[in-house]
Amino acid sequence: MNLAEFLSLIEFKTGYKPKASGKGFSAKCPCHDDKRPSLSIAEGNEGKLLIYCHAGCSFGAICEELGVVPTQLFNQHLVNGKSNDIEHYYYHDENGNVLYRKSRTPSKEFYFERMENGRWIKGIGKLRRVLYNLPEVITAIKEDRFVHIVEGERDVETLRRYGYTATTNDSGGGKSKWNIHHTEFLEGARINLFYDYDKAGVEHRENIIGQLNGHVKSLKVIDLPGFEIVPKNGKDITDWMKKGKTAADLKALIEEASSHSQANNIHTNKFSKPIINAVSIETLLTMNIEPPEIFLDPFITKSSLGMIYAPRGLGKTFFALGIAMAIASGGNFLKFHAKKPRRVVYLDGEMSIYTMKDRIEKIYSSHEVKPPLNYFKLVNSFLQEHPLPDLCSLDGQRLLEPIISEAEIIIVDNLSCWMTSGIENEGESWLPVLEWALRLRRQGKAVIFIHHANKRNEQRGTSRREDALDHVIKLSKPKKYKPEEGASFIMSFEKNRSWYGEDVEDLEVKLLDLADGKRRWEWSKSNVNVADITDLQGEGKSFREIADELGTSASTVCRRLKKV
Repeated sequence: MNLAEFLSLIEFKTGYKPKASGKGFSAKCPCHDDKRPSLSIAEGNEGKLLIYCHAGCSFGAICEELGVVPTQLFNQHLVNGKSNDIEHYYYHDENGNVLYRKSRTPSKEFYFERMENGRWIKGIGKLRRVLYNLPEVITAIKEDRFVHIVEGERDVETLRRYGYTATTNDSGGGKSKWNIHHTEFLEGARINLFYDYDKAGVEHRENIIGQLNGHVKSLKVIDLPGFEIVPKNGKDITDWMKKGKTAADLKALIEEASSHSQANNIHTNKFSKPIINAVSIETLLTMNIEPPEIFLDPFITKSSLGMIYAPRGLGKTFFALGIAMAIASGGNFLKFHAKKPRRVVYLDGEMSIYTMKDRIEKIYSSHEVKPPLNYFKLVNSFLQEHPLPDLCSLDGQRLLEPIISEAEIIIVDNLSCWMTSGIENEGESWLPVLEWALRLRRQGKAVIFIHHANKRNEQRGTSRREDALDHVIKLSKPKKYKPEEGASFIMSFEKNRSWYGEDVEDLEVKLLDLADGKRRWEWSKSNVNVADITDLQGEGKSFREIADELGTSASTVCRRLKKV
């Protein structure tokens, strides 16, 4: 047990915070009714704690009252009379009793030990895992003071030396090292979160944010100026303080984070624990549930999620801009109609601003009905001073919050440009983006993702993306397609919910450049011949292979055969 831990334990037991006195501290003795501080505490050679009660209480009695073994008051092991510099970090229960300790060797290896029959034994056994510095954390929450989460006991001790309540889990950083059992200790707390500047540290930060959401009063992330994220062995708050920073620097850093605007808050100040609700079918049948508002009839509605994908260069951005302009203006696109204008934010991560201006200018001039002022907003990578936000991270999602707060529909073009840290073929990489989209859905916003097709003309990457989507539109090359035709394709619904029949029939679509510089969309029902389908089926080809050859979707092939 080190000096900071012992001082915290004394404070917890007596309710009196030890005061600095000479080369040590003065505290109230836990063994008698101490009206005036009579216990002197100091740190001797090799980490040994020196304790003396001026009222006469023995060293053994003080240890017994505190629930510690006398040997715990040595901060290092001795081998042949010499220190081997093993550091011990003691984990206590809510009452200040030692449960186990974590030891750190000079080579930065860690191991756990528990006390049995007066001696330390390797491993935790069946003991429950707790937060480091738990008694002090509990006191801080009761007094409505901030608790500072860091990665590692060394960083906890760094903050404690400057008078801050800090804690950590006992297993380091990573995607899943913090869990619900750690969160339970922090119900209703005010949290400031520090993190290590490496891949595991960022993953740890994101996991903690997600785990604490709904359990704490407030949660702020504290960034360390001058540090950059590296793959491993990243810097931390202890390293930051070693750069010559003072207590005043640390105070300013924390106070600045604590005064961030609501837009940068990870969680609102209102403390609310998530509740899962269930209703009986009898109750459900009596509920008055209005159908969702239609943004673009029939497939884009309030809170809908969708995807449009196509091969490179086929015209999916033209198609997406056409949808955006129709919804923003309350106009038409192909055979689809928007009843009233809706606020649209178009997130473009691929095109140059020159190209986007040219395309939007022609679409705008060609539209009979114009969007109301500020109903169509564009985010373009060429207009930014820094790289685009990464939707795989909460930091990136937070940066977009002020932009999309008033939008009713968000179009993300294209997915690869806005998922810079994810791996397309991994379903896990999609989960943070899906959670972002589901949050927007709960707010009544619609989201459309624009994506590339792979060499097999399927949406590129994991198929897991389509699970939660309400509609998936595929744009494919028509039979005998020529590149000089420009934006010319077959529009097919690969997934659709709650609409059918003519609404989901394939369309042959072409964008025409007119002599006056305007553009016009032409469309007609797709002319997929049933005879061609049956011939290809006779050759042993699958629905997918037939669809690719005829420039349509597998679902259309299936529907046409059912009519035969």
